Amino acid sequence: MKNKYEQISGETFVDLINNLGVSPLVGEKTFNIQPGFEVRDASGTTYTLPYWDVIRRADDTYWSPLDDEARKTVYNVTDFQVFSKSTNEWLPMVAWFELAEM
Repeated sequence: MKNKYEQISGETFVDLINNLGVSPLVGEKTFNIQPGFEVRDASGTTYTLPYWDVIRRADDTYWSPLDDEARKTVYNVTDFQVFSKSTNEWLPMVAWFELAEM
């Protein structure tokens, strides 16, 4: 997954946040749910994640770690969808981000 998506990196977590903050950060949403929940990318590949941290920038793009370098690289997940257990449907990132629950 590393090179498949547009990414923002930094040598340290502080560098990452500074690089990510070129467009102001306007929100963050974190879920830690066992046994996990499903997300899928624009190509339809589905991933089950027990933990997901998504940052929204003022330019209406959404960014998240997708691999083991979670503190140094985030990827553009704007085109991802999240399966909402509360609505039982796949939601685009912008709709999911506005939900209060999973």
